[in-house]
Amino acid sequence: MIMTTRKRLRFIHEGVRRVRRGERTRKPCPDALSNGIAHGAISQNKRKDKHMSQPTFPTIDPPITREDAVNQILVSIAMEELGLSHIINAEGEKLQYVLGTIPGLSGPPATVDDVIAANESVRDTLDAITQNQLFYKNKMQSALASSELQGATGATGPTGPEGPAGGPAGATGATGATGATGAVGAAGATGDTGPAGATGATGATGATGARAPRARQALRARPERLY
Repeated sequence: MIMTTRKRLRFIHEGVRRVRRGERTRKPCPDALSNGIAHGAISQNKRKDKHMSQPTFPTIDPPITREDAVNQILVSIAMEELGLSHIINAEGEKLQYVLGTIPGLSGPPATVDDVIAANESVRDTLDAITQNQLFYKNKMQSALASSELQGATGATGPTGPEGPAGGPAGATGATGATGATGAVGAAGATGDTGPAGATGATGATGATGARAPRARQALRARPERLY
C-alpha cells in the first residue's frame, strides 16, 4: 500500500508519542519505515531504563576545607577575567587591522561594509562579555558572602618573647617660650565671719601719775565742785 508523506509522518508521530507514554502500538504501522522507527524507539527506551544509574562525583583526595573551596572559586574567577581581557584585546586588534592602523601590517583597504561588519562583530562580542561580567560578579559576591560562615574564634595564643631594647634616650628638647599671663579672674564671694575669740586676761594696774598744778589751784579756789 502506498502512503502519502503526510500520512506517514502522522503514523511516525503517533508511534513516538505512545512510546513516550510507555504504551505499545495497538496496530502495526502500515509503513515499514514507521514500524521500524517505533520499534527502534521502544528498544532504545528499554536500554535506557536498564542501564540508567545515579550520578557520581569524583573523590577529592586530600579533602579540602571550606576556605580552600572559596579561594579556588575566587582564583577561577580571576582566571576567567584574564581570559576575557585577552578576548577584548583581540577584538581591539581586529578593528585596528580592518582600519589599517597596526604598525608593520598592510593590506587592501577596507570598505565601508567591512568596517560596519567588523564593528557589529566586536559589539556582539562585547555584549557577551558584559553578560559574563554580571555572572562573574554574582559568583564572586556569593563566594565572599559564604566565607562569613566560619567557626568560632580560637583561643588566644601565648605572648611572644619581648623584643630587644631600643637605642639610648634622645636629648631633651629646648624649653618652649612662656605663654602670656591670662586675665585675672573675678573676685570670689566674701566668706562668713568667724567666731569671736576668747577675752584676754586683764593687765596690771599702772602707777598713779602726778597731779597737774592747775588742778590743785582749781581745787583750792572752788572746793564746792567736788560735791
